Amino acid sequence: MPWDDLNPSIPLFFLSYAHANGPQPDPNDYFSQFFNELSRNVAELVPRMHGGEPGFMDRTMRGGGRWTDELLQAVGGCQVFVPLLSALYMRSEWCAMEWHAFSQRTVDKVKEGASSHQTCIIPVNWAPVADEDIPACVLAVQRFSPTDLPKPYMAHRYDIDGIYGLLKMGLADAYQTVAWRLALRIRDICHMHSVAPHTFDRAELHNIFQQQRDAQRLPGARQ
Repeated sequence: MPWDDLNPSIPLFFLSYAHANGPQPDPNDYFSQFFNELSRNVAELVPRMHGGEPGFMDRTMRGGGRWTDELLQAVGGCQVFVPLLSALYMRSEWCAMEWHAFSQRTVDKVKEGASSHQTCIIPVNWAPVADEDIPACVLAVQRFSPTDLPKPYMAHRYDIDGIYGLLKMGLADAYQTVAWRLALRIRDICHMHSVAPHTFDRAELHNIFQQQRDAQRLPGARQ
């Protein structure tokens, strides 16, 4: 189904992130800031019917929380999954289940020349994390790496420090440039591919990250 035929109540992208429970000011404000920036950019690039939201970001889920119908609908209907990678993300049960849900959906090409290997998942560097701490299913998907930026240092700082680092260091020009390039990537995927909707039940979803870590510990598992 082409993106412009989607129900406008379904967001185009799903922002998956590990909720932080730190001291004030609320660290989740950085996630909201990035989500709002990305949503504005996507709204400019991908016109939708009146009332259509460009993205979805869950603002309620915490450890021990419950999955809402809105969250299940969003992860089962969105066209692009944008996980914000960090050390905390790799240990989040909720993030693992969101990844597991989206990765089960079928991706189809809708335009000639579209890649046959597109997952419609765009992993984004949020904060530095060592490769050895990243589950195999995440490592298997190419991370977002913006190119042809106006200043060479921008991509370098993003690769090293992530979006959170750019915000903390006050590198507004690099942050806004990377957010714009990410919005362009979301637009391109929406035009070239379609992800079949799926109605999920909470019981279907598993902590795929922990399952893969456990498998690596089994006798005879490749290291």
